[in-house]
Order: sequence, then structure tokens, then C-alpha cells
Amino acid sequence: MLGKSLVIGCLLFQSSAFAYIARKVQTGGDGNSSACYGYGVILKETKMVYQDESDQTKDDRIVLEGTEVIVCDLDGNHFGIVIPVEGVSCGIIDANPDREDYNGPCASGWVPTELVGGPKRDTPVATIK
Repeated sequence: MLGKSLVIGCLLFQSSAFAYIARKVQTGGDGNSSACYGYGVILKETKMVYQDESDQTKDDRIVLEGTEVIVCDLDGNHFGIVIPVEGVSCGIIDANPDREDYNGPCASGWVPTELVGGPKRDTPVATIK
């Protein structure tokens, strides 16, 4: 009986964690620098939480270890990332004076901060303030 209650408790916790970051990744903010904070690499395979076209929160995308990402947002202990695709401009290089939802064309979503390392894969991304 105790084992079942632990599993149920874990599932409830996971569900509430996804609800916490039920918003789109945002870019921009100061108008003087790039629309995002910097680059990173996924250190361990993880699910990415994201908002689909109808603003439903989903968690069915897997981001593989070693995937290069662009870190654009922070919410609690989750980074808002954009995953660049070779040959596609993700549209986040230019400075933008206002924070706004990122709407593609590249995939974006949320991953735990501890699973994103610096460009050399063994150094953590600096804390975003």
C-alpha cells in the first residue's frame, strides 16, 4: 500500500511542475543585446515542456543529450530554450526592446536548469538574473 501512495504522490508532483511553467518561452528585453542569453548543451536526455499551437501544455518531446540549445528565458529552476535547426533562422539574433513570446519557427520549451551546460558541455550556464 505504501508503494502505491508514493507513486501517486510522484505523479501529482510531476503534474503540478508542468502547470508551473505553462507559458511560452519569451525572448528580448533590453534592446541592446541579443534577444536571448546565450548557448548551452543538454547534459542528459530530458523531456521538454512546451505550449502547442492551441496553448495546451505538452511534455511529449524528448531533447537528446548533446543537443545544442539557445537559452532565452528562466522560470524558477527551468530554462526556456530554443533548439536551432541547421539552415533555419530561428529569428532571435536581433536585439528586441520588449519581452515577447517566442513563436518559432524553431522548437522551444522548458527544461530543468541543471540539465543545461555551457558550450563545452562540462561547465554550467551562468545564472540568469
